[in-house]
Amino acid sequence: MRHVALAGYRARRRLVAASTGALVVCLLPTFVATAMAQDGRFYTGAVLHAGALGVDYDKTVIVREGAPVANPPMSGETRQSPSASSARSATLGGGVLAGYRRQISDGGLYVSAEAQVALHGGAVRGALPGTGMQRGENWPEEWSLSKRRSVGLTARLGGPVGRIGLYVLGGMRFASLGFNTAFTGCEHPMCSRDGTYPDFFDGTLERESSVRAWTAGGGLEWPLGGDTAMRGELSYTGDGTDRILDEFDANAAGMPTITVLSQLVSNEIGVSFSVVRYF
Repeated sequence: MRHVALAGYRARRRLVAASTGALVVCLLPTFVATAMAQDGRFYTGAVLHAGALGVDYDKTVIVREGAPVANPPMSGETRQSPSASSARSATLGGGVLAGYRRQISDGGLYVSAEAQVALHGGAVRGALPGTGMQRGENWPEEWSLSKRRSVGLTARLGGPVGRIGLYVLGGMRFASLGFNTAFTGCEHPMCSRDGTYPDFFDGTLERESSVRAWTAGGGLEWPLGGDTAMRGELSYTGDGTDRILDEFDANAAGMPTITVLSQLVSNEIGVSFSVVRYF
């Protein structure tokens, strides 16, 4: 039941990912051109990131009259079967960055704009309890979600406190998420383990999606000598909601009698350390 419309979903997600990459490529030349027209310093660097990624996974199955289930709703009625699951796990990542910083006051207050590209590792794993394994019920699942890649633009506002720099930050991310699930269910109006009716089956589903996220936080910067510095940051990132709608078993009027609505919402609290060199 979950495999219908999967090919179209993946095609839409590939289009979103391609559009995201094109947006970043288009923004970077504008960023560089603006920076060169001002008095400031370019910098590049590398970053390591560790975080706690939290995921809320919700799935609702809606059954309408005429559905091919053992006990369909009466005329004009619908039956909803919601189920929810939450989990959190540690993640690691690393990447490269490039930016431009400009001083805006005699006291050392500055602003900066920065682009980052990162790879991530680690996955959050959970179990969706479901409501049953017959057709039209909310099947239980063992699932996992991983953040695979991200690109972002970050703005910082800071200034010196003694020899150490203190700043706040905010920005936008585009993240690639990988979702995997394993489930057991019945594709017929009725199934049984003893073989009296068609048996249950085990299935898997894998998909990749792109979501837009926002991030906010703060950090410290320590000079290491010369034109090199180290930064430590604490940040919160809220990923956008990833939704998928599957519809099955159309009636004579072409309307689906079974709808499966799935939703993933993730967020991350993380710390990062980076080394940057100014030019």
